[in-house]
Amino acid sequence: MVKFLLIINQKGIVRLVREFNTRFEDTFFLNNELIYGIYQQLNNFKNKSRNYFQIHTAERDITIQYRQYASLYFIIGTENNDTKSIEETLILIHELVKEIDTSFQMKSCELDFIYEYDKINKIVDRMNFI
Repeated sequence: MVKFLLIINQKGIVRLVREFNTRFEDTFFLNNELIYGIYQQLNNFKNKSRNYFQIHTAERDITIQYRQYASLYFIIGTENNDTKSIEETLILIHELVKEIDTSFQMKSCELDFIYEYDKINKIVDRMNFI
């Protein structure tokens, strides 16, 4: 199950954060320290051949899957760490990027995440992350 979507640039500046909770007891708070930890791990794994890694928090273990498109990293955190789930999540990230590109007539860039924030949020709302 997808816990959060995080989009950051190569310098670690957050462009979008979205948490997906189905129940109140299942809340997951993505704070600045955790985002910085994910960014540091991302830099360590950037040149490796896999697109996922584990991060351990006090509450639970989270599997981080990411893909880089141009200067942005699209990161999804899940609780599952089986190979099938990881492949499905990477496909979900690719579908999100395709949807964003078609919304901006194949000319999307990082500035769209700044100036067209509402439009990006509507696209994320339409996607089925839960």
